Amino acid sequence: PTSLSFLYALATRWAWEAVAFRCETHPHEVLSMEQDLNGDTILHWACFGSPPLFVIETILETCPSLATIPNRKGYLPLHTACCYRASSGVIR
Repeated sequence: PTSLSFLYALATRWAWEAVAFRCETHPHEVLSMEQDLNGDTILHWACFGSPPLFVIETILETCPSLATIPNRKGYLPLHTACCYRASSGVIR
């Protein structure tokens, strides 16, 4: 997409409390499963940015299928979490 959602913008800025709140108040932005030019979803960004566990849980509770979407490199959000040393809770 040429214009990414406000939720996506929050995720790329690692504004975790705001991301969780936006997921709850605007679930359609999560459910759209938008990807940036690299194919990253908000879940990829969250896994890259060392978020608190509740953020990952909120995203996945809203749209569990985000966990299965690879980016252009073929990385799932789990791969991103492992590469960037996310907490063990996030990886589980």
